[in-house]
Amino acid sequence: MSHKKILVISDMHIPYHHKDSFNFLKEIKKEFKPDTIINIGDSLDFHAISMHDSNPDLFSAGHELKEARKFVKELEGIFPMVTEVDSNHSSLVYRRALKHGMSKEFLKDYGEFLGTKKWKWIDDLTLTMSNGKNLWLLLMPRILRQGLF
Repeated sequence: MSHKKILVISDMHIPYHHKDSFNFLKEIKKEFKPDTIINIGDSLDFHAISMHDSNPDLFSAGHELKEARKFVKELEGIFPMVTEVDSNHSSLVYRRALKHGMSKEFLKDYGEFLGTKKWKWIDDLTLTMSNGKNLWLLLMPRILRQGLF
């Protein structure tokens, strides 16, 4: 793929995203017609399982996931193929499982528990752009998983 028009999305924090974010993304898609969609992290918030203080008036973990799935399905309707680069929020499920001694064998792939069909999750990404230059997208979760942070 030539990657002539790359749309990079970040920090949506679904289901707590901005109410106009999907309409904005639809307009961006319509105007710029990107051929590659990359989300560089924090597409989901996972507030309920955060390592930080929680707001007791927000959703429980199960309710947050249920609501997030609705919005992810809508976003998948806008962008059927997305590459999701892992991030501190998207790695929360994995990090929580490790913290409590669970094998990663118990965990489902993000696409499986969110119901996306053509989205893929990766730790980092290098793209060769149409001008021959490389674009590197490297984020922190790999460091976190290796216990170096």
